[in-house]
Amino acid sequence: MGAALLSVPIFAYILTLEKEVEIETENGQKMTVHIPKVHPAKFMAAAAMLKLVIQLPLTIAAATNHNVMLMAAAGFAGGTSTGGQPQVTQVLLGWVMDDDEMRNNGARREGTIMASNAAIQHFSFVLISVIIAVWGALGLDTAKCPMDNPQIARDAIFWTYTWLNGLWLFIYAVALLFYPIKGMHLAKIVGSTRAKLIVQNIKGSTQVLTRVVEKE
Repeated sequence: MGAALLSVPIFAYILTLEKEVEIETENGQKMTVHIPKVHPAKFMAAAAMLKLVIQLPLTIAAATNHNVMLMAAAGFAGGTSTGGQPQVTQVLLGWVMDDDEMRNNGARREGTIMASNAAIQHFSFVLISVIIAVWGALGLDTAKCPMDNPQIARDAIFWTYTWLNGLWLFIYAVALLFYPIKGMHLAKIVGSTRAKLIVQNIKGSTQVLTRVVEKE
């Protein structure tokens, strides 16, 4: 609910904010392009850190006090802070594709890039399976009430959802700060894509005019 009501609209608005940057094309001409005022990777890193400092304490408090309302608040805080993550991911992936095209003489490799991203994302399923296996090795029995499980199994779940989750979130936020496509490099990619679209439109218009003349 937090993601739907707050995060997604906020992320969408932030991603629409732009600033003008002047670049020099390959033929020496000046071109003005628009790039985000707030880089999505930096904004997402800030949102992840906000989630860390708000959701983690709430989750710990909810677990230690067995408080359902605190847990609900932790879930709402998590959804509100990072619910717009898919929007940012698509933007960053798009720039990676454009950058790859510029580096490879116009060859588009969306399939390869999307497959690589999917492979990394699906690796998380392996990690989840390993974590569940560890819980099982420590005595977790899902057929029993949680409080009837061994203390060591309950502690493992607590540490997974609190400190381990917080550690991964911190690593994720720091990694976003090293996203390489930014500043003038991003502006050049945007300019290259815009120039390509202009050329394609000119070619398309020329072909239409040629067909019209031929028919006449």
